[in-house]
Amino acid sequence: MPLTAQQEKAVVRYADVSVVASVSQDEVALSSLQELYLRPLSGEKNGGVALRDTLRAYLSSARSITSAAAILGVSRQTVRSRLREAEEKLGCSLDACGCDLEIALRIDQQWRLTRNGVENADPLIAV
Repeated sequence: MPLTAQQEKAVVRYADVSVVASVSQDEVALSSLQELYLRPLSGEKNGGVALRDTLRAYLSSARSITSAAAILGVSRQTVRSRLREAEEKLGCSLDACGCDLEIALRIDQQWRLTRNGVENADPLIAV
């Protein structure tokens, strides 16, 4: 899986991709992340795109609901609602699983970008 596909920059810092690169080489870790974090979210409308996008925005903005809402162009209440829904689907709080979830979402995003944005495909089966 080429790690530069998500970046339009010519240079990628190792620190920005090291964890994803390492985990991507471990089929057991990939399967576990898929089962624990991606599959539960995929049962939603449009394959869970809104939930994944909301989680990515929330986690990338230092867990700020206000910043995530601004990134997504939705209300804070919409973000709160989606985060609650994600926690219910995942069966854990975002505080408890945020790091692993963020890795799963990064790998999922990389896979989707590498596959030219095919949203309905199973992201980790191809590994």
